[in-house]
Amino acid sequence: MKHLTFMLCFLAILFTGGNALADCKIPSVDLTAKSSATSDSEIGQSFTATCTGRIKSITVKSNTDYTNKTVTVYQGEGIGGTVLKSISSNLVTGMNEISLEDAAIKVSAGSVYTFTLSSYVALKNADGSYDGGTGYMGSTDLGYDLYFSVTITSNKTLTVNPTNPGGSVTADSGDISSCSSSGGICSDEYTPGTDIVLTATLDTGYGSCTWTGCSSTSGNTCTVSSISDNTTVSVSYAAGGGGNSVALTDFAVLILGLLLLIAGYATIRSRAR
Repeated sequence: MKHLTFMLCFLAILFTGGNALADCKIPSVDLTAKSSATSDSEIGQSFTATCTGRIKSITVKSNTDYTNKTVTVYQGEGIGGTVLKSISSNLVTGMNEISLEDAAIKVSAGSVYTFTLSSYVALKNADGSYDGGTGYMGSTDLGYDLYFSVTITSNKTLTVNPTNPGGSVTADSGDISSCSSSGGICSDEYTPGTDIVLTATLDTGYGSCTWTGCSSTSGNTCTVSSISDNTTVSVSYAAGGGGNSVALTDFAVLILGLLLLIAGYATIRSRAR
């Protein structure tokens, strides 16, 4: 059933601050299985994502064993949208949790998606109502829901915390850029498992930086490997070196040259006498 979808999405975003901190499960309450529906084409269910991330698994209840059935996830309501991914899966009689972690299907909070299984699959219906979608048999809206659940692994937030002036940080992917103590973009969401490399560009007069919270560091770079939790990386800058060191060196050479010139002139004057 599709009524109240907007309210569900609003509540989900409200209580998660727009970014869930853990896996989210759809529906949020368990449905009870009852009689089955069978389709010789595709049978499935639409749902509304309540967090942003990627689909971890889809759970359905099968009437019998099946081999090599196609599981497809579509963008939008029904089977007319873009195919996001199709995989092959075996089913057993009873509950089946179909893993989609390797499929890396990205979803956004508040958006609608549809999953189907095909062909000729008998799945249990739900004795209850889910307000974020509806059951489908092919392109036909069944008017009721399947017994199902979808688990989404929520995105993880990486935040850069510059503790003092002295430089800026940019990531090799995502939106983090020109992050400094005075501004820039200092946080972004990443799919779990992503590697992120942060690079600090030092201001004139600063010669080094120190990182905390990284998986590994090398000079001005920090690597966050396979992000799995909300992560904060701090960077601090130390004065010395940089552009000012070059200027000081040039100035010192100039002074030395002047001193040598004066000393040479004094020697010539002395000998002339």
